[in-house]
This record gives sequence, C-alpha cells and structure tokens, in this order.
Amino acid sequence: MGFCFFNNVAVAVRVVQQLTPIKRILILDWDVHHGNGTQRAFYDDPSVLYISLHRYDNGEYYPNGPFGSMLSCGEGPGLGYSVNIPWPEKGMGDADYLHAFQSIVMPIAMEFAPELVIISAGFDAADGDDLGECHVSPTGYAHMTHMLSGLAGGKLVVALEGGYSLEAISASSLAVAKVILGEAPPVLEPMVATEIATETVWQVAMQQSKFWKSVTPKACEPRDDIEEISFSIPELLKAHRQEYLFRTHDMLQIPFVKPELDELYSSQVTCTQDIMTNQILVVFVHEFGNLRAELDSALTCNLQLEHSYLVDFSKQLIGWVKKAGYALLDVNLFPKLSLVPKPRNKDAKNKDARDYASDVMIYLWDNYISLTEARQVVLIGHGPGCQNLMDLLNQRNEPKPILLITKSFPSICDFITQMIAAKSGTLVNGAS
Repeated sequence: MGFCFFNNVAVAVRVVQQLTPIKRILILDWDVHHGNGTQRAFYDDPSVLYISLHRYDNGEYYPNGPFGSMLSCGEGPGLGYSVNIPWPEKGMGDADYLHAFQSIVMPIAMEFAPELVIISAGFDAADGDDLGECHVSPTGYAHMTHMLSGLAGGKLVVALEGGYSLEAISASSLAVAKVILGEAPPVLEPMVATEIATETVWQVAMQQSKFWKSVTPKACEPRDDIEEISFSIPELLKAHRQEYLFRTHDMLQIPFVKPELDELYSSQVTCTQDIMTNQILVVFVHEFGNLRAELDSALTCNLQLEHSYLVDFSKQLIGWVKKAGYALLDVNLFPKLSLVPKPRNKDAKNKDARDYASDVMIYLWDNYISLTEARQVVLIGHGPGCQNLMDLLNQRNEPKPILLITKSFPSICDFITQMIAAKSGTLVNGAS
C-alpha cells in the first residue's frame, strides 16, 4: 500500500521454508502500523504464526480498515494463526507492550513452538517518533527482544522496517542489537499498564482463547476498581424508577424492619396511598425491563447512547392500574448484588439472591398484603419475578382470591378486568 510493495519478511519466510528444514515460523510485528500485507500472505497458512501489535484507532489509523482488528484471526487451516493486538489510541508505552507480551504474545508463541522467529522491527512506535505518537523506549524494545530470543533455540532474525525519527531508530536498534549479542536488557523501572491497554489485552485474550489453550482471559481481566464517584447501571435505573413512581403516581416507599432486606432492597418497593383500604390490590413483581443497546461498531464496546434505551412496559401497566382505580404494590426484586453475602466456603449453603427475593415476598404478604382490606389480590410476575411469586404461593395458602398472570400487555389488562368482574379465584398460568 505504498510503504512497501514486496514484504521483506514474508518473502524471507517462504524462502526459508522452501530451502531449509525449518517450516514452523513466528513473525512478530511491532511496527506501529498493522502489517496487512504480511498477514494476508499467510492468512490461511498454519505453518506461519503472525502476531502484530499496532495502532488501530477503530480502523481509522493507517493502513485503515477492519483487517487489523482483533477479530481477524485467519481463515481455513490458518484460523487462529493471525493474532492482532490493536491499540485503540496513541500514547502506548513500555508497560502496555510488555503487558501484551506477557499475557498474549509469549503464551501463544510458546504453545506454537516456532523453529524460527522473525521480528518485523519497525521503530515507529518508539518514544520520539512523531508519526506513531507512542512511547516505547529502547529498554522496552530490548526486553521484548530478550523474551523472543528464548524461543526457537535462539534462532532470531530482526528485520528493520518502519521508523521516522533517526534518533529513535538509532537508540532502539542499538538496544536490540545488544540483546542479540548476548547482553542482558537494562533494568526496567516500576510500571503499570494503562487502563485502555489492559482492556484491549483482555478483549484479545477473550478472542484468542478460542484457539490457544495457553491464553487465559481470566488472568487478563482488568481489575475491578470501581471509583467512589461511579454509579452502576442498576443503581441509575432504580433511582430513575423511584423518582418516576414518586413524581408521576405519588407512590410511597414500603419500609423493611429486617435490616438485611432493607440493605438489599431499600427504595425498591413502593405502593399507592390507598393500599390498605382499596378492595382490589394489584401486586406487580419484577426486576428490570429490557435494556437495548446499540454499539458504535462490532469491534468495540462503545455504546451509541442516543440509540440505547430501557424498554419498560410497566409504565403502561401502572398507568392502567391507576386509571382503573385499583391499589398497586410495585416490587423490584433486583438486589444490590454487591451486598449479597458470599458463601464462607465452597460447601456453605448461604442464601442466594433468589432466597432473599422470596423472603421479601413473604415479608410483604405477612406485613402488608394480608392486612389490607382487599377482597381480590392480583399477582403479576414479570421475568424472574414469576418464580418468586410461585415461591410465595407454595409457602402461604391464603383464602383470598388470587390471579397469577404471566401474559403480555395489553391483553393482560382485559384479562384481569374480566376475572375481577367475575370475582374468580382461578390460578391462571399464561404462555409468555
């Protein structure tokens, strides 16, 4: 594509395979640009393992397009023998490259067990190269070379490719040459890979673990450091729902006397103000609605926020209940999962989220529902809430008429109206 018309390393690999007993070859490409020509040459060839670390920028960095993405893993017999570690932005440095080497490059290379290693050694990711805009130091290049020199019995070729700063090329080439001649690489300063690098390496590990047993995504998973200023999606949705019910329908919060239930479900159970006096009580048990999210690209996890939303049919249901003049008890049984106690050991029979949800329903039945003046109680379960209602019915056998509805809206409203008018106590289990 202009930088080279014949890929030096690709030609060399084929010549070596044809003229020597060496057949299994690793190409490690640390040039800041994706070696699309080299990858294409061996895309269906399992005798050549191609691994590239490069700037990708969502396919917008030269040579552009999706071929350098982590999803380009080869085809046919060569599936799994192309490994791309695509940095999503500029500025990657020693800690990022060495993290990728230790987590992806070396485990796969050792499993492949090459008979020869060839480095496409472009130095345009070097610190000081204005085109690559990355910050790999001569020491970083030395350590990567040192790791690769432990493969293939030391059979290592370094082929100079890109690089647009003479000073950076000189310093980096010298550091690599010293390692080839047997010198130990310089001591590294303490360093930690950036968040974007660890996220990228983890995603690559998820992809490559399909092909290589030595790649363990769990070991690459970014640390779950949740800052104090952050809010989880469930927290935001719960707050939104609480505000909506209070503001739009003037509903009230049901308190829990039991501390463990209050900690897990506070502000998630609300009722209309006529709950104790209305003759008809609708109990709606649910978790969240359906989250629908659209991604910017199949290659990234970035959401298109304007096209992502929560589908919550309960707004229609609650509106219908209020319009019909019934009392409503709204129960959101999605717990604060971080507060659910963990088992003390693998054999412990600690409660899980479903157990606590069932406790909530029994608490509400004993302390509110059974004490109301309602002569007809309609239980509506949505999603996992249906199972919690079944748990309740299995443990409490009250004489009040009960309807268990698991149908879809709006037919559910007509069905409830007919059953209430008939004053039926039938237990109905719908289809969806």
